[in-house]
Amino acid sequence: MKLNPAKSRFSLLFIALFTLVVSCVKHETPDPDMQFPFSVKATAVASKGNVRLFTQGGEVTDESVIARFIADAEGFNAKFEVAPTDIVTFHTDSTAEFKALTGVIKVAVPTSNKLVFRYPFTLDKIQPSMWQPLLDHQLIAKTNITHTVPTATGFTHVGEVVQIASGDYQSFELPATVYKLSRWVGQGDAGASSYINSGVFSPFNEDFLETLRPRDTIAFQEGSLRFTK
Repeated sequence: MKLNPAKSRFSLLFIALFTLVVSCVKHETPDPDMQFPFSVKATAVASKGNVRLFTQGGEVTDESVIARFIADAEGFNAKFEVAPTDIVTFHTDSTAEFKALTGVIKVAVPTSNKLVFRYPFTLDKIQPSMWQPLLDHQLIAKTNITHTVPTATGFTHVGEVVQIASGDYQSFELPATVYKLSRWVGQGDAGASSYINSGVFSPFNEDFLETLRPRDTIAFQEGSLRFTK
């Protein structure tokens, strides 16, 4: 997904700080003639839905309100497109690497027409003031797994980024969501809005809407990217 890192402070690249090198047990056997390593890249936007906007009170359908909220946001509408960093390199049949991320991630093939990319994350080694934006980023992705774990000094957030693609190693479609989230930070009128403009390789998690508080707003657009060798 094409996002301007300068305007996407909590982008997918930031989440890469928490990736680890891992391995995986595969379920399906790849074509014996397939030679690793090789790379695939995003070649087209396979699908693109409408931009939707929600507040704590529910969905806002006024197009002028939506347009104003996303006016300075990256990634929406015509800008929902492939980026030079949308490249996946398969090192083996069970490990891969996204160019936009740091480290090797595990790959599983549960069926002949599915690829599952997984890598762990933890949010306990960052400043507490950054927990909420990064936790929001993980919760917005429908397929991610997130747990809150008590510790001696408070709590930590751990889990896995899970990206599920349709297809095979050499050609697959990966769901994606771009979003702009505004959180009201502070007490009453003395507060201010904090913004996140980023994206995830996952459908949008509708349950995330339950976390919206008064004065919070989120706009998102779902779609998918086609990757081919």
